[in-house]
Amino acid sequence: MIDPLDVTPENLRPAVDAMLFGAVAAVQTVLPEMRERGSGTILLTAGVGSIDPVPIFGALNAAQAATRNWAFNLHAALASTGVHVAHVAIGVGIGETAPAPGYPFRTPAQLADLFWGLHVSRDARELVVTDA
Repeated sequence: MIDPLDVTPENLRPAVDAMLFGAVAAVQTVLPEMRERGSGTILLTAGVGSIDPVPIFGALNAAQAATRNWAFNLHAALASTGVHVAHVAIGVGIGETAPAPGYPFRTPAQLADLFWGLHVSRDARELVVTDA
């Protein structure tokens, strides 16, 4: 947890390495075969802070937003290739029960169904999972 006023290149780097560079490495591993085949789905996942930042996550939200931006660019660049790219922003707890009374959550099975639906429909560049 890093306040945005305290973000430095040094404490931002781990978040960028994990979120953005990790996504780039994973996508570049599978994308050539997907493009050759003319089909595939890439779903890049981050927290909802990639859209609506939470100040205590100054470094993480910046890295998530960069990953979201890259996902949108990939979505546009690959639109006519048969490869679908989307970003999934999760703004709820994940588990079989709420992490605290009244805290919104989804079970892993519920999230899997949402991911599957995005894969099957191929009609959105983003899915936002919140309590709304």
